[in-house]
Amino acid sequence: MYRPRMATRRDLFGGALTADIPEDFLDVSDVCPIDDHQEVFSRASSDESIVIEVLDRVRDVDDASIGRCMFTDMCELNEAIESSLGYEGEDALERRLAGVSTSRIVFGTMRASKHRSAYVNDVDVWGCVMRIPRVESEIVIWHARPTRVGDPNA
Repeated sequence: MYRPRMATRRDLFGGALTADIPEDFLDVSDVCPIDDHQEVFSRASSDESIVIEVLDRVRDVDDASIGRCMFTDMCELNEAIESSLGYEGEDALERRLAGVSTSRIVFGTMRASKHRSAYVNDVDVWGCVMRIPRVESEIVIWHARPTRVGDPNA
């Protein structure tokens, strides 16, 4: 039987933002250094991660392409050996936050090793990019869930 996981409201970026994060996701900054523009949470039991980033606005990419741009960038940063964007679209208007001009959602997959290990994982990736023109920023949220974990002994 499916049981929804309980979420806890957490302060992000020194309290500038808040988000409801499942209780069993741990704050990675309690274990290792995380860049100031990121908040990273991880669920050890499934190796899932949630990453929330505040980035400078990407000026040379239009609103309709920003989701694809950020997905491609995330795959490159994770040194994915394969990636595929399965869906990109506009988020529902009624779910927009104050100050957000555009909200794009994406879903894709990537094949990548974790921490440059010898084995490769298949990972489902959900993302949301929110453009905030007033402060020339993008808020990017990623949820990555491995669907197949490579075996280093295979």
